[in-house]
Amino acid sequence: MKEIYREKSTVGGGNLTIAYSVLAVIIFSFLYDGYNLVQSGHFTLLTMGLNIVWLCMWVWMVQFKYEYILREKEFECVTYFLGLERHYVVDLTQTESFSSKYERKFFRKTRIGEYIHRYSMVDPNPRRILTFHKGKGLAAVLFCGSDRMIRELRQLLPDKYLGF
Repeated sequence: MKEIYREKSTVGGGNLTIAYSVLAVIIFSFLYDGYNLVQSGHFTLLTMGLNIVWLCMWVWMVQFKYEYILREKEFECVTYFLGLERHYVVDLTQTESFSSKYERKFFRKTRIGEYIHRYSMVDPNPRRILTFHKGKGLAAVLFCGSDRMIRELRQLLPDKYLGF
């Protein structure tokens, strides 16, 4: 199938500062729990478990990298982490709509049953949404793409674009 456009997620902007500030808070929380363990001799499973969950969420939102590939009949998101690849392909013939801006308030009121997150928190590109039919309902891919990606999608699917 002919490839129309391809781009990789980037890193930059003020979100990088926020991301590493959050990591510092998570590390401080681990150190504080370790200090309390040494002082009191009691292990708190709940706080240590929450710290691990927060660290895993941070790794997912910051360290995963993405590549978006637009083809004539499909949109593919490739996830990269620690040498592993994961592919998610959307059949563009099943597309309901797409938008150049993800407005949480607007899209949460729709009947979208599944949100597939394929973006990095430190990507300076705006968050976009592509909704499509999956089974009997609707699903949506959230991704951070450039304006050129949206232009290429608009040329491919002009009647499916939601501009607001």
